[in-house]
Formats: sequence, C-alpha cells, structure tokens
Amino acid sequence: MRRLQALACIALVASLSGCFLLPTAEEAEQEPQITATQQAERMPEVGDCWTADYTSFLNWTAWKGDDAVDCGDAHQSYTFAISTVFEDFDDGYPLNGMDAEASTLAYESCNSLLSRFLEQHLGGWPRLETYYFGPSAQQWRQGERWLRCDLVVMELGSSLYESTLADLPEDSSELVDALAQSDDYFDLCVDTEEGWTGWGPLESESAVYSNCSVDPMWRLHGFEIYPGEWEAPYPGAQALEQFVSDECLVDVPADKPGYSYYPDEDMWDEGDRSVTCWTYEWEAPDSVAPPV
Repeated sequence: MRRLQALACIALVASLSGCFLLPTAEEAEQEPQITATQQAERMPEVGDCWTADYTSFLNWTAWKGDDAVDCGDAHQSYTFAISTVFEDFDDGYPLNGMDAEASTLAYESCNSLLSRFLEQHLGGWPRLETYYFGPSAQQWRQGERWLRCDLVVMELGSSLYESTLADLPEDSSELVDALAQSDDYFDLCVDTEEGWTGWGPLESESAVYSNCSVDPMWRLHGFEIYPGEWEAPYPGAQALEQFVSDECLVDVPADKPGYSYYPDEDMWDEGDRSVTCWTYEWEAPDSVAPPV
C-alpha cells in the first residue's frame, strides 16, 4: 500500500526591471527550452532510468520527480515495461487514492511483466520490488492510459525501517544475470545485532537487509495470503497458526528455529491478510522458544 505524502515544491520568482531584448535570428532558430515539468510529463519508455528515494516510490502513483536520467549516471529505478492494462478504462481518473480494481490490475500486470523481464518468477516479498506509475490527471483527461512499471532494489546493509535504494547498473541485463547465477540473489534475508533472541527479525531495531547468498542470519521462508472473502470475520489466532503450520512452515524441519507473523484482529480489520515465516540460519541456543 502506498502511503500518501505531500511533496512541496517552492519556486522563487524574481522581479526583473529594465528592457527585454528581442532574440537574434540565430537564437530564434534554436530549439525551445523544455522545463523539467514538461519533461516529466512525457510518455515514459522501456529502458528509462530514474532517481528518487524509497519514500517517493511508496507514495507516488503518478511520477512527481524529474525526468529520466542517463543510465550511465546514478539511478535507483529502471523502467522494464510499459503496461497497457488501463487501455479500456473509460471511467474517472483512478489514481487518486488508487481504487481497489485499478490497484490490483496494476500490481498483477507489472509483476507478470517483471517475471518476463527477469526470465523467472520472484517469490513473495523479495528484495527487488516493482512499482508502477500512471499518467497524471491531465494526461489521463487527454486520453493517455499507459502504466509505467519500474524495478528498484533494496540496498544491502540498509535498515528495514529506513530503507535505502541501491544504485542500479548501467546495463539492466546485469540484474537478470545476477539472478540467473544465484536464484536467491533477490530473496529477502535479514541480519540483526542481537542474533537469536527467541523472537523474529522484525522485532529488532537493528535489522538490515542481508545477502541471501552469503550466510544470512534470517531468511524469509514463505509469504502467503490467508484465503477468504474480503469481508470475512477474523478467523482467530488458532486458525492462523494452523495455516502457518500447514502452508508456510510445512517443509521446515521441526528442530530448525523459525518465527512467523500473521495479522491480529486490528490488522485484519485494516485489510492485512499477509502471513510470513522466517527461518534462523545461524546456530541457535538449545532453547528456541520466545522468552515469554
């Protein structure tokens, strides 16, 4: 879910006095200058590279940053596909708050196209994430219905709670090659300063993204969505624990330390249906139960 955040842009306009000179013939023949705003309003293309922080990708459904940069410069996002999933949308602008239908279509379309780009499917909640951006309200009124699909990668060593995006390579094929060489390269793993405490990795304020290919402390073993209708009542902790056992931890040896997360009643009422389970990859003490 994208969180809404206001982004203020302040323009200082200077008052100029005196005469304005008419351009020379040479100046008149030059191409008109295009502002950053006009550049950002152009239709994006596959292969575009962009720069912004993680909060921007979480918050924006229409791009509000600068135009694409040269891929040889520092950039944190790459447009791997342009989806046409909105081409038959005739109703009002769906990106103000992103209604449920539009959100689901956009997510599923970009993730399907990501699998095609990477030449394999990533598991749920990977370190490589996809974000989508649609036309601005003005572009939508003018009939534009494209959906830009971008990928970003969480930087190894950055905090789970103040995530930093990694700078991407100039040639995006390096991402495909990295995944081909190590199929867990973009899986989600975590290191903490505390090691095993009996609790999961998300309780630690020191939790950082770790390289799954190089002896991580915690590994995300499974990500599941609890089945049922959207309006279904909270099933209770016992039912969710059984779901964890049957679906998320079913193939984990009983003596391997692990931890699971599932929604409580308040989270359920807010729409959270996610269930995750983690395995502790380092050697743990004999007592593997939570301390209380």
